[in-house]
Amino acid sequence: AYLCNNGLYYNLMTQQCPKTCGRCAGTGAPTATCVDLLYPTTGVSDCPSRTGLCNNSMYYTLMTQQCPRTCGRCATGK
Repeated sequence: AYLCNNGLYYNLMTQQCPKTCGRCAGTGAPTATCVDLLYPTTGVSDCPSRTGLCNNSMYYTLMTQQCPRTCGRCATGK
């Protein structure tokens, strides 16, 4: 949360942490569509190279949170 208003991270935090940063629509739903998170240092998602972890029981929750598009876990219509 401490990076929410940092100028260098504002856009990244708005995209990846809208609820934490208080940037959700009035309904409480995130404004972003279903996208894979970006690796902070490169600005590129490493999800496509990690598809083998999508259904690994040890990484299932993490991959669902960070790579929903790559792992096919987006809600219909998003």
